[in-house]
Amino acid sequence: MTSEPTPVGTGRRRPLPYMMQFRSRLLFALGMVAGWAGSVICRADQGDLWLDVNGLSWHTQRTYFWQGQTRTYNQTNFGLGVGAGLNDWSEVKAGWFNNSYRKTSVYATVNLTPTWLKYRNGDWYVAPGVALGAITGYHDTPEQTDTVAPFGLLNVTVGHVKGWRFTLGYLPSTLLVKNGVNVVTLQFSFRIKP
Repeated sequence: MTSEPTPVGTGRRRPLPYMMQFRSRLLFALGMVAGWAGSVICRADQGDLWLDVNGLSWHTQRTYFWQGQTRTYNQTNFGLGVGAGLNDWSEVKAGWFNNSYRKTSVYATVNLTPTWLKYRNGDWYVAPGVALGAITGYHDTPEQTDTVAPFGLLNVTVGHVKGWRFTLGYLPSTLLVKNGVNVVTLQFSFRIKP
C-alpha cells in the first residue's frame, strides 16, 4: 500500500505508515506515564505536594507570522498545576496554561534536579535542572506539532524552606530550529503538603 502525494498547496504531506505507528506508540507511552504520574500525585507520600501557578513568558522576538497575519506572542500565560516530589532530586508535574499562541496547553513532566547541583544558603536554595515530558496545544500554531508533543525545558528553581519557590525556564528553540524563538518562562509554586 502506497501513500498518495498531497496536491500542491493543500498544506501538510500525508504521514507515512511508520510515522502513524510511532505516534500510536508515543501516545500509548505518554498515557502510561500520565497514569503513573497521576497515581504518584494522588498519593504524594514520597515528598512534598506543590500548587504551581504558571505566569509569564518572554520571547526573543515580539511577533510571529501565521495564516497571512503578523501576530504578537502572548506573554501572560496563566494556568495552574500540581507537582509531587518523588525524592530530593525528582518531581512529577501536571497542569495547564494559556500558551504563547493563546491556546490552552496541558502538560505532564518529570523535573530532574541533581542534588550535586543544588546550592543551599541558610533558608534559601537554588536548583538547576531539566523538565522532560509531553505537552498539548501547539498543533494548530506555527509550531505545527502533533496533538501531543514531546517537551523539554531547562530550568532554575529558587526557593525558601518556608514553602514557596519560583522557577525560571528556558526553551532554547534556536538550537533546534533555524530562526527559532527562544523563550523564558516563570512559574510560582506554593507547598500545600510537606
